[in-house]
Amino acid sequence: MVESQEKLFSAGLTLIELLVTATILILLTGGALAAYRSYNDRQVLLAAVKETKNNLAMARNWAMTVRKVYCSAQTAAGYEVDFTSSGYKIKEKCSNGSSSEVQSFSFPGGVTGDYMGSFTFKPLTGELESGSGVEINLSYKGRTQTVTVKASGLIE
Repeated sequence: MVESQEKLFSAGLTLIELLVTATILILLTGGALAAYRSYNDRQVLLAAVKETKNNLAMARNWAMTVRKVYCSAQTAAGYEVDFTSSGYKIKEKCSNGSSSEVQSFSFPGGVTGDYMGSFTFKPLTGELESGSGVEINLSYKGRTQTVTVKASGLIE
C-alpha cells in the first residue's frame, strides 16, 4: 500500500513546477496582449490615413469633373478641403466667392491631424490652387503617418 501511494505522489507536479508553468503562461499572455494593442493602434491610424486619402481623391475627382451641387447658377471654382485637428470638410466653391459644405468627416476617436487650414482643387485640372503641396500628419498614440497632396493634386 505504501508503494502505491509513493508512486501516486511521484507522478504529480511539484508546487515549484506549477508556479513556473503559471508564470510562463502569464508572461506569454501579457506579451500577446501588448502585441495585439500595438497592432490595433497601427490599424486605427492606417484606416484614418486611407479614409483621408480616399476622401481627398473624391474631392479632386469632383473638381476635375466640375461637379456642381450648389453652384448651379455660377461657374464652379473647385472643391475646398478645410482641416481642423479633429477632421475636415469638403466644400464646393462657386465663382462668386461663396462656398457650401458638401460633406464633413471626423477622424476616428483619438486620431488627430496637425494641418490647420484649407486648400482647393481647381476645376478640370485637379491641381492645387495655391501652387504648392500640402502635408497632413495624422497621429494616434505616439504614431504618425503623413498624407501628402502635391501641387499637381496627386495624393500620396
